Amino acid sequence: MSEENTYADYRRRQRDEARREGHLQRLGEAHPVCTVCGYARPEGLVLMRRDALLERGLLEQHSLEGRHEGLLVPVCRNHHAELSDEQYAWDSKLRTPDRDGPTRLAALLRGLAEFLMLVARELRNWSERILREGWSESQAGGMA
Repeated sequence: MSEENTYADYRRRQRDEARREGHLQRLGEAHPVCTVCGYARPEGLVLMRRDALLERGLLEQHSLEGRHEGLLVPVCRNHHAELSDEQYAWDSKLRTPDRDGPTRLAALLRGLAEFLMLVARELRNWSERILREGWSESQAGGMA
């Protein structure tokens, strides 16, 4: 192998690593992942920031208690839409902006339960798919 190719490969690896580090810095995490479907390639994840609502990304922060406050979990856009839609069906007491402490806790518990049910459903789907189709590293899509 020539010295020129070795240097070119070295420079390419440096650029690749710098680009990956840039993605991780932008996402603010060492190991970003959609907590529901498991997508984990930093170059494909785009964190939805509240200060950039017009910048639609693939990864968004979902507020478990609704009202854009409290505990946030990163999920892909599709699962965020699904979880948010569930919140619109909540009792109006859970959705009101001036909730007291116990009502806010009730909203958090309801949101956490719905999030965990979604995770459980997706885990069951993965299990059934693995049994049906088998599992290989190429199918993992960032899950391995």
